[in-house]
Formats: sequence, structure tokens, C-alpha cells
Amino acid sequence: MKTPTHSIIEPLEARIAPATLDISGGGVLTYTAGAGASNTLFLSIVNVVGITKYHFSDGENIAFTGAGAGLGTGGGTSIVEVSVSAVASIAINLGDQNDTLTIANLQDPLTVNDGAGSDSVTFQTNALTVNGALSVASETITINSAISNATTAFLAADSISINAALTTSTSVTLQPFSASADINLGAADSAGVLGLTDAELDRITTPLLNIGVVAGSIDILVSAAISPANVSTLKLISTNTITETGSITVSFLAISSTGAVTMNGANNVTFLTANVSNAGAAFAFTDATGFTIGSIAGIAGLTTNTAAGGNITLSGGDVGQSFGAPVTANGLAKTGTGTLILAIATNDIATLAVNTTGA
Repeated sequence: MKTPTHSIIEPLEARIAPATLDISGGGVLTYTAGAGASNTLFLSIVNVVGITKYHFSDGENIAFTGAGAGLGTGGGTSIVEVSVSAVASIAINLGDQNDTLTIANLQDPLTVNDGAGSDSVTFQTNALTVNGALSVASETITINSAISNATTAFLAADSISINAALTTSTSVTLQPFSASADINLGAADSAGVLGLTDAELDRITTPLLNIGVVAGSIDILVSAAISPANVSTLKLISTNTITETGSITVSFLAISSTGAVTMNGANNVTFLTANVSNAGAAFAFTDATGFTIGSIAGIAGLTTNTAAGGNITLSGGDVGQSFGAPVTANGLAKTGTGTLILAIATNDIATLAVNTTGA
């Protein structure tokens, strides 16, 4: 008879590191999800005997750490609370599994850092007041309740659903979470593509809306008529190409791209600036009503690489030029019905061709 063998089976709970809530000096509140299990975290604000508190609810136990641990209640349970008056900002670090974060109330600046799994963040139920910067990185972000009083908002996700107002005083940046995901302005999200519809962009109120990334490899497609109603400046940032089957209507349009830019739809902008950096990459833009070449969002004038093929083609109505906004290109062509007025000495164009009618 064989001698039975025995093994010790460790309970699952013993292999799951608990979540921690750290309250450091200066009121920085840092939640770090536990490792080894998917976390479902719910953040809200409650009133307990006249004291307003942040209420953290998680499926796993939460341990208090840090110099201010004594400010919280409920450590060692799945629900903990911290007085809002003790908090200056909140950081949430999602874990190594598929975590879900729902935020129902907010009164302070917030940073959410993605973990190793496929995570989702939802702003839900009540209007949220940020009172500072908002930064969220996650595979999925859903805004179902209004977010206001933010200075800046940075949202990085492969799926961003903007179903309620997002208001900042300085800027909003939207970009894919994955380095290889593309952007489609005018369509819904799809596999490998961050889609942003005109209706979603209309819910954003900010002086400057940045869409795109400065790293990775992404293309931007404008596939429908885009006219962000509450944005004065739109900046598109691509690490590959920008193309258009739709159009853009906005007062100030800035474009930064490593690859070719082809935007010959029914665009309507007041001021335009662009920088296309790769050798041989061209820039083409059409605006039937005309525009002024300006300096916008850190880009001055219209610039392509002056190597062969780095040409600029402008079509449509009158094109003027602001001081300090030079045109630099291997070649510049102007077509359409309007005039072309280039009035500054710092323009650098090897070849100029103008073919207009009715000017």
C-alpha cells in the first residue's frame, strides 16, 4: 500500500495582499489596491454625525498606513472613512488584476494610476468637484456625472465615454491608453481605436483640448464633422499620420504630427498652425472661408521638414499670416479662390506656386 501524501493548501485569502490607505503629511491620501485579486472599489462622501468623510468600500480588507493613520476609521475591514478636511489630494493605484473603480463624490484633486490588469473607472451618480488637477489612466473611462472646477484633466484610455459635462479652467487631454491604439474623431470606440464623437466633445468646456499622444505610434482620422462647441483651441497630436474624411470647425486649430497630414474636408477655422516633422511628410489643408496662419498651443506658423517632399498645400479662401508665425517648407502651393499674403521675413520656402481664381 502506498503511503498517502499530504499537501498544505493555503487559503486564497492568505495569498491576497490587503489594500492600503496611506495618509501622509500634507493631506495626501493614497489608496493602493491589494495584489492577487480583482478589486471593486467605491469612493463616495458621507456625513457621519456632522462630519463629512471620504468613504472607501472595497471587496478586500483595507489597512491604514502612514503618519496620519489615526485620522481614519475602519482599518482592517472592507470599509474605511477619512475626514474630508484632512485630505488635500487623492491618489488611487489600481492593482495587478481586473479592477473596477466607481467614484460617486469628490472634492479634491485626483490621480488614478492603472495597474497590470484590464481596469475600468466610472464617474457616477453625483456632480464631482475636483478643485485641482484630474489625471486618470485606465483601459476604460466612463463619465456619467458632471465633473467641474478642475484646472486640468488628463484622461488616458482605449475607451472613453463622455456622457456628462467635463469642465476645466486650463486644458483637457484625451489619449489612448495603449501605445498602438489609433484615434477616430467622429465615431464610437472600436477594437484598437479610441473613438470620440462630436456629441462627446461638445460636453467638454475648456480653453484648450489636446487629443493625441507624443509617444507610441498612432494615426488620427477625422471621420465626421467635428465642432467642439465649448472649446476655443483644439490641438491634434499624432506620432504617425492625420487624415480626414470629415471636417473640423473651431476657432484655433493646432496640429503636431510626425507623418503626413491630409485634411481636405470642409474645415472652418479662424487660425491655423502646424508642425510636420518627418522628412518627406507633406501637409495639406482646405478651408473654403480662409484662415490666418498663427501661433497656437506651443506651435508657431506652418512647418514641414525641408527635405524633398516636405510640401505644404493650402486650398480654399484667403490665407493671411500673423507676425511670429513663419512658413517653413520645401514647397508651398496655394489653390482655390482666395489670396495668399505672407508678410514676414522669416518665411523659408524653396518653391512657391500660387494658382487661384476670383482673388
